[in-house]
Amino acid sequence: PGSMFGHTFLKANKSDRIDSPELLDYGINYSAYVGNANPISYVIGGLFGGFDGYFAVLAYYFKVNEYNNAESRDIWEYKLNFSEEETDFALLHLWELGAVSFPYYFLTKNCSYQVLTLLEAAREDYHLSDQFAFHVIPVDTLRVLKKNNLIKGVKYRPSVFSKFMILYAKLNSKEKKLLREIIAHEKKPDAIFSSINEERQPLLFDTAIAYLAYEKQYRLGNLEKEQRNLYLDLLRKRSKIKNVFPHNKNEKPEGVSDPLESHKSPSFTFSAGYSSLGAYLGLTWRPALHDYLDLPKGYLRGSKVQVFDTEIRIFPKYTFIPQLWHWKLLDLMHLSPFHLILKNFSWRTTLAFENRNIEYQASEFHNNQIYFYFQGGPGISFPLWPSGPIRRFLFYTLLNLKTDFGGGLKKGYRLNINPEAGIISYLLDNFGVQLSSQYQYSFLGDEFSFWKFFAGFSLFPSMNTAIRWESAAFVNQESAIAIFNYESKISFKVFF
Repeated sequence: PGSMFGHTFLKANKSDRIDSPELLDYGINYSAYVGNANPISYVIGGLFGGFDGYFAVLAYYFKVNEYNNAESRDIWEYKLNFSEEETDFALLHLWELGAVSFPYYFLTKNCSYQVLTLLEAAREDYHLSDQFAFHVIPVDTLRVLKKNNLIKGVKYRPSVFSKFMILYAKLNSKEKKLLREIIAHEKKPDAIFSSINEERQPLLFDTAIAYLAYEKQYRLGNLEKEQRNLYLDLLRKRSKIKNVFPHNKNEKPEGVSDPLESHKSPSFTFSAGYSSLGAYLGLTWRPALHDYLDLPKGYLRGSKVQVFDTEIRIFPKYTFIPQLWHWKLLDLMHLSPFHLILKNFSWRTTLAFENRNIEYQASEFHNNQIYFYFQGGPGISFPLWPSGPIRRFLFYTLLNLKTDFGGGLKKGYRLNINPEAGIISYLLDNFGVQLSSQYQYSFLGDEFSFWKFFAGFSLFPSMNTAIRWESAAFVNQESAIAIFNYESKISFKVFF
């Protein structure tokens, strides 16, 4: 996605739709004008209202080209349950606003919030925006509309990337091999006529054209000369084939589902566990959004987005003073299965504060000794098997660089290399698994290297509840192999 949480805007249908295509409808968008802001001022301005936000009305095809094509983001259209009078009143209020600007706040008064205020103008008894106090996430605004019976239909519009993935999934192994050879210019498009059954030729042409359309958008419209000539050649030859390969217009790529089918964004987790530091009780609050042991439905498979994830623990053996165990300001991870044609990679980024007690023996408990760390790096992921149930097991490996500061470090800092490997799976719709191993090798500053092994299992009694069991072991290889810290916990998680 172009943003971590998505984006919402309105579409106003033309009254003479019968004589006018949908793409000529109107898109109503609220966004911030950021000018040439650098990354630092962009973040600060977005968080603290440093930019002006404006409503804009454009032809719908501009928004489709921007999101579906240029940014390769799927679009979900929700038909609103508004009368004609209510629709007219909202549009008149939009006209009344004209070029009026509002301070744009990324977390609160953002695109989704302002869209709700525009809809509220249609009826006096709507209080949609009042339900948000601290943060507004686009999918949560959809839930408010649904709760108020304002949604009466949904339509999926796949991105240029999703169109390619839908078609590619229909190819057999022979056709996939030929597609790779054509894209690599090892064979000409004419090979499709001589190698593939007549009824499946349109599918292979359409898949090749869809890939190059995605590649063209990815490269900002600038295909290399050889690729551009191939694209035109494929289009010419496809135009000579009259038949169409049958497909379902509502089809979606594997793992894609309606965002309204997802769990809610904020969550509380209540846990009880035992570790080398003794028994403990834990409480975790996360305002947003999703991790690998949460129900995946409605979210992008292989994605993790955690913001301000905060856990506190109490260890009665030592103190009843709550201990900050971690505070993850931002924890992003995207496991995109490697594709032989797309050659896409996985990655992660984490900025967090963490309690250093995981590095001490049980007899060395320290109150609230916190260090800050940044971790990030590239990787690769792929299904354990190309088809069947085992395909739902996703293996990944990452090479992370991690920097630590503070937290009682003798030199005040530490630089580490953290290779990581693991498996995530949703073999059953109501059961999740994550297994991982990670080695931390410290090579600058305070030196402390160890292995971490993790196993997590989750059961989903409902869309917005989860029961988890998680266990971790920390193994030191400095002098002899020894487990110097471990923990195991069971928890109940509720989304609200």
